[in-house]
Amino acid sequence: MISETGIGRDKFAELREQAQRLLKDRPDFPERESADILELIQELKIHQAELEIQNEELRRAHEELAQLHREYVDLYDFAPCGYATLNSKGVIDRINLSGVKLLGCDRKGLIGSVFSTHVAVEYEDQYYSALQKAGETGEKQGLELKVAREGKTQIYVWTDIRADTDEKRQVKQWRIAFVDISSKIAVEQEKKQLASELQQARKMESIGHLAGGIAHDFNNILAVILGASELLLDDLPEESTMGKIAIQLYNASLRGADLVRKIQTYAKKAPATTAGPFKVGEIAEDAVELVRAAVPSSIQVVLDIQSDSCVLGDPNQVHQVFMNLLTNASQALESRGGTIDVKVKDIYFEQKYNRGAKNLHSGAYVKATVSDDGKGIPADIIENIFEPYFTASGQFHNTGMGLAVVHGIVESLGGDVFAESEEGRGSVFTIYLPVTKQQVSGTVVKNELPGGAERILLIDDDSAVAGFLSKALQRLGYAVTAITSAPQAVELFTSKPEDFDLVVTDMAMPEMTGDKLAAAMTAIRPGIPVVICTGYIDGPTVKQAKHLGAKAFLTKPVERRKLAKTVRMVLDSVCAGKTS
Repeated sequence: MISETGIGRDKFAELREQAQRLLKDRPDFPERESADILELIQELKIHQAELEIQNEELRRAHEELAQLHREYVDLYDFAPCGYATLNSKGVIDRINLSGVKLLGCDRKGLIGSVFSTHVAVEYEDQYYSALQKAGETGEKQGLELKVAREGKTQIYVWTDIRADTDEKRQVKQWRIAFVDISSKIAVEQEKKQLASELQQARKMESIGHLAGGIAHDFNNILAVILGASELLLDDLPEESTMGKIAIQLYNASLRGADLVRKIQTYAKKAPATTAGPFKVGEIAEDAVELVRAAVPSSIQVVLDIQSDSCVLGDPNQVHQVFMNLLTNASQALESRGGTIDVKVKDIYFEQKYNRGAKNLHSGAYVKATVSDDGKGIPADIIENIFEPYFTASGQFHNTGMGLAVVHGIVESLGGDVFAESEEGRGSVFTIYLPVTKQQVSGTVVKNELPGGAERILLIDDDSAVAGFLSKALQRLGYAVTAITSAPQAVELFTSKPEDFDLVVTDMAMPEMTGDKLAAAMTAIRPGIPVVICTGYIDGPTVKQAKHLGAKAFLTKPVERRKLAKTVRMVLDSVCAGKTS
């Protein structure tokens, strides 16, 4: 049976007529059966129509199938994850465009390559293990992989692996789906870093609180040494052997007190001191002592001080400079050990010193260097290490805000800082600070101290401190009543409020703090002057204590000179107020 669509409608009609003529021309053609022939022709027409309908349906089905194929190809190629089909040997037979993009290669180059060649070496064992398990169990295996992209960059992908097996459970092919999770990994790593930094911040906060408590007790110990040395100096000639020892005790206790203040400042427990002259060599020595106690024994810290010159500024800031540089140097050596050299000496520039972007004026400077024989700083980043927030993680971690702070402090003091380094051979940081003609008064001088005959109530929970402060005030002529219990002092003052002209009290006491004691006594007798001794002074504490009646503050351990001047100043101000 011939279809119209096969040879055309006109041609079909022509052939049908030709067939009818041929049949009529035949001698054996039965005239009587012409009706049957017409009926047959009619049936042919019906079959022809049926074939046309079927042919149209087939054509439509073919178009729909072609459209579905195009949609499938688009869905396969542009899926949000990569798809790859591997043969039983792990060779890529098919891979979609998303997978091509993730691997960063050409599709022609990928097809026929072994998929494992794109997996980072450290993840190959996990990949092969997942393939084997998927083949043995028939279950999907999911795992995290790191894959290498063209250009040697690497990304993290989450990978699902399925195995297609035959009736004998032999793997015919592997089907792999993988999606980029690099951003997720980065977020997780950032979260871990932030969690670690938060934990470290909490540790530092705890250390700060601990430093405050330790400082209080240690200051009391220093107060005893300081008080004893001052009393000895009153009774001993300075040139005698014991007098010289007393001077050494006095100076050592002052340096110990200064070191405690540095620790408190470093732990955010004390305000920065006001600017004044200080010896850079002594600051470097204090910083080295702190670092030596913290670094492992494989790191040796060598100190060479050849300068006795002074610099004008905040010594705590310069202490922070040395701490940052020493910490960086110790980090550069932490994996293998080595030596940190700290040198401080004087230098004089006859003319302007040109180096880098800044010119140092001619004159005297203290030159301090902190060097190490560690891994060094790459040449391509050394110019940027003093920039705020600069970091080169994985190459050189001794950067960040630490060196930016160092640069800012040194510049604020009129100096400059430079870095020199060679990878594998260590680093050298050099600081220049201008020298001041002002000098530090370190040794005790027996000047005439102001005294008086007023009555003083002294309260300190440490009996030794109370004893030496009491003796110091008595030698100045004052009548002193010393008590080691704040509640007992309040009880005594309540019974005899007019028997005292001044109250001197410690701040940190177990049963009642100094500011509360001041409030209690001023409530009993308004106007009674109170001097508070404390290990560290912060703004809110001072404001609150002044509101409760405190007239002045002394930092422990208290030097007798400061004690004498402060007590006299407070008493004189009260007398002046009464007179006016």
